[in-house]
Amino acid sequence: MNCSRVRCYLLLAVVILLLWSVREASGEDAATSSRDMGPTVISPDLPPEAPVRSDLDSYGGWLGLKGKATGFFHTEQLGGRWWLVTPEGHAFFMLQIGWTKKKDSVRLKSWGFNTSEEDTGMPYAVDVRFFRDVKRLFPIPQIPGAPPWWTFPDVFHAEWPQYCKERAQAVLGSRAQDPLIIGYFMENEVCLQGWYEAVTHAAKDAPCRAAFVEVARAYYVGKPDDLARDWQAFGVKKVEDLLGVAGTAPVSRELLDSSQESEPYDQRRPVCRMVPGRPRA
Repeated sequence: MNCSRVRCYLLLAVVILLLWSVREASGEDAATSSRDMGPTVISPDLPPEAPVRSDLDSYGGWLGLKGKATGFFHTEQLGGRWWLVTPEGHAFFMLQIGWTKKKDSVRLKSWGFNTSEEDTGMPYAVDVRFFRDVKRLFPIPQIPGAPPWWTFPDVFHAEWPQYCKERAQAVLGSRAQDPLIIGYFMENEVCLQGWYEAVTHAAKDAPCRAAFVEVARAYYVGKPDDLARDWQAFGVKKVEDLLGVAGTAPVSRELLDSSQESEPYDQRRPVCRMVPGRPRA
């Protein structure tokens, strides 16, 4: 018997030994494993009539933790933690899957999902699209080569808060009394990057530029040398000079982070807390 054949036999023996060890460690054969998996794993082969958990209310809230039954979804502090609470008053952990139809709702519930699209008869949330549909009203220049979601409207414009209010009312007004609506979100896949990169391309009298100058003022307080160094290409000597800068802003990770965490920036973001026209909990 030559050496190559011996090596093949040894390799085969090692593979068999490993497979036997894995089977022994699992403590069950393949048939038993497939029977015991049941609906604990999402599988397209589960029957649509699979049983739904009996410890949930009709909205998918857990009966084991009780809050106020207001008739609407709301937030409430239970046991020292903030929870979504169903209209029937039970703690709700939102598990959503989209792109579904009403005929899929029973199967989705049997898989453990409790939220889906608006027309499925399950709880849902609404994308109000504050940003993507209105860039022409509150424009900030698009950065060349940057993905489109990097640029969003000039949220520092004086009319921005009123626009958000009117937009929310237009999209949500007819849904305000729907007990299935959990709430709404301002945009799908919104990116909070972009305005720092775009602000020096914006008009010199743009509200976003004035807001950025205030962010820079707070960031560079007591650091005039850093200001001059960072913006040397534009000849900036004092913060007010940033009002006249035109071109690509220098890369500054710290200033970028500061611009996204600043008070003026935070105050202008539309924070979505409740559906207009709905009574508070």
